[in-house]
Parts: sequence; C-alpha cells; structure tokens
Amino acid sequence: MNVNKVSNSLWIVECPVKDFRVTMLNSPKKVSGKKNFANAHFFQKYDEASPKAEFTLPIGHCVCDVKLDTSIARHYWCDLHMKKRGPSNGTKVAFDGSNWEFNNKQFHGKMLTTLTVKGGVANIQDLGTVNLSYDYAVMGVPLMLNGKDVIWKKYVKPQGWYGNELYGTYHTILAIKGANAKSIYVIGWKSTTDNMISSGEAYRMLSKYGFYSAIKLDGGGSFIMDIDGSRLQTFENRLINTVIEFGPTSGTPTTGTTTATTSGSSAGSTKKTGKTTANLNMRTGPGQNYSSIHVIPKGATVTINTGASSSSWYNVTYGGKTGYCSASYITTVSATSTKLVSQNPYSAPTRTLKRGCSGNDVKWLQWMLVKLNVTPPPGSIDGSFGPSVYKSVVAWQKANGLSADGSFGPASRAKMLSL
Repeated sequence: MNVNKVSNSLWIVECPVKDFRVTMLNSPKKVSGKKNFANAHFFQKYDEASPKAEFTLPIGHCVCDVKLDTSIARHYWCDLHMKKRGPSNGTKVAFDGSNWEFNNKQFHGKMLTTLTVKGGVANIQDLGTVNLSYDYAVMGVPLMLNGKDVIWKKYVKPQGWYGNELYGTYHTILAIKGANAKSIYVIGWKSTTDNMISSGEAYRMLSKYGFYSAIKLDGGGSFIMDIDGSRLQTFENRLINTVIEFGPTSGTPTTGTTTATTSGSSAGSTKKTGKTTANLNMRTGPGQNYSSIHVIPKGATVTINTGASSSSWYNVTYGGKTGYCSASYITTVSATSTKLVSQNPYSAPTRTLKRGCSGNDVKWLQWMLVKLNVTPPPGSIDGSFGPSVYKSVVAWQKANGLSADGSFGPASRAKMLSL
C-alpha cells in the first residue's frame, strides 16, 4: 500500500486489488475499529424491523463481507435485512440497488456505475444488477470513465443522482488507471465547486494524476478516512452501513511501502526517470486510441510513475502534466532521490512575484501550485500572474503559516524551494 499526501486537501492511496475489501458494519463512523478505511455508501436509515431497531443499508449496488453481531440489535437487523435484499453465502451478501424500490426509488431500474472486483482485477462499469459472482462491488457517482469526462445532465443525473452529492467538501473517491486494473486508488479529496462534475473540477484533478475511471462514494459532508489508524478527516458521526478497507488484513505481511509526504512535497522520495528517444505523445490512457494531451520533445527527462495496464506503456509526468507514453520510446534511468523543485522545467524566481508580473518565473510558480494541488487552482501555466494565481498563492500561504498577502516574496520562495 502506497500513501501519498499531496496536500491537506488531497490524499491518494494505492491499494493492490487483493488488499481491497468492502465490509458491512452498521456502526457509528468514529468507532468503526478499522485501521485503513473510508465510509462507502450514502447514509440511509431504516426501522422496519420488529422489534423496532435502527439499521442502515446501502443505497445501491454492493457486494460486501458481512460481520454479524447478534449481541447488538441493529447489527443483527442490518444483517438480516441486507440478506433479504439479495443473495448471500453466509459471509458475503450481494445488494442489488436497481432492483429494490423501497426507499430507493431514485435508482430503481437504472444502470448504475459500479466498481467491481473479480478474479484479482478491478473495473468500473455500468451495471443493471450485481450478484455473488463478484468478489466485491460498490456503486458511486461516476466522475470519469475510460479516460474521458462525464456529462452531468446527459449521463450522471439520469442515473438518479440529485447533484447535492457533489458540492465543495471532502469526498471519498475510488479510481483505477486502466481496465482490468491490479490496483485501486482510494482518494480523500476536498472539492471547491457546487458541482464538481459540471464545473470540470473532478475531471481536471483525476486526469492530472493519470486516472482512467473513477466514482465518488458517500454523501457530501459525510466523510471519514483513517490511514494506518490515524484520522485524516471526519464529518458527523452518523451510522454507516458499509466501509471500504484498503491494506493487508491483520497478520498479513505488507506488500509494498507506505510513504507519506506533506504539503505536496516529494522531498526525499525515490523517483524512476527516463529519457525520451523521440518526440513523444503523452496520452490520456495507455494506448494509441487515447487522445494526445501533450508532446514531449526528444531527449527530455520524464518521471515514470507506474507501468500502465500494459507493460508497453508508462504513466509519466513531464512539464506539470501527467499521462501515458509508449515505453518503446523511453530509456529508463536508475532511480534517484529527487525533490519536487528539481522536477520543475521552469526557472525559479529571484524577484518578488505579484499581480501583473509575467515570465518564466511565473510559470515556475504556477507549475509548483499545480503540482501541489493548491485549491483554488492557479489556472493554466501561461506565465501571467493574474487573479487566479493570486488566490492560489493566498491559499498556499495560509496553509503553510505564511503572511497571506498574495505576493510571492523571499519567505514564500524559501518555503517552496524546500519542497
């Protein structure tokens, strides 16, 4: 499991598919007792049991592990009523969100975007039903599919979503970097717009980090995530019915390293780099059928993040952009210890930057703000210090305990140069 704290508003955890689970709990969020988890399905409370007992159920497709606790009434009734909604084998149950109408009419009869795990690989696809042929399944709001943005009014809203699930707050997102993925990325992210889909905010963030498909879990404003037992963030303490767990189960050796960086810093991390042997298209996905987003010149040094779903493609970063390139035209270089600033292709400023400034040193600042995923974002890397850059600098200064005057002077420059 690899943990990357990009900033105080973005965490990205890479979890091997074999270490990913969906578990039904029906417990308050703050006392779930899990080490690496985030709440999954949207809150929905029921009390149809007799004797009466509060319990929760998923609102959509879900295949999850069941942990029955007969000593707690709500656990018992949750388990019992979950099994009434779909097939079970004693330790696992399948909940079919589109074929259950009670208190769930918005999704009835719909094709619902769902992350599934089956045969050691993960996919995100539209499904009319789920069953126990899947190892795990969890439904969410589609944010990105097959390397492309989704259309709110034409595609997402017709699935039954209202839009209030997408406003500016913390969210749990599940993403993959290709079809039949071997890793699932669990993302804790704070959006800023009223609708992260219609504003394009979600797509910009996801495409920046080379994701292929993604869904958003849980409701806006109802969020919890623990990483290695430490609380990332939490809102409210309502009952939750299912959580996603990421990382080895107790007693299982860790498969990989856990690395956490702060404020988007890559200081001290080990990066694999490569040299391009020709002018090379950077694409949105691992294949020539994906659109080109940038042309990397011959002889350029790129950061190799991961191999893609095919060994013939790399996920790379160059010039502030992240995408996929053919491995045939990249010669790998031995891994070296790097800092974020050393990856910046522009010249660092030697003057105080403020509104009205322009030049490559402004591009350097914009590139750093983009890499640090500062919210609000600085806009395109055009070398112009305008209102967007000003707001982004103010936000970054506040987050780092600096004087938030919007001018990028010696103190701000020294802090950013240390990253």
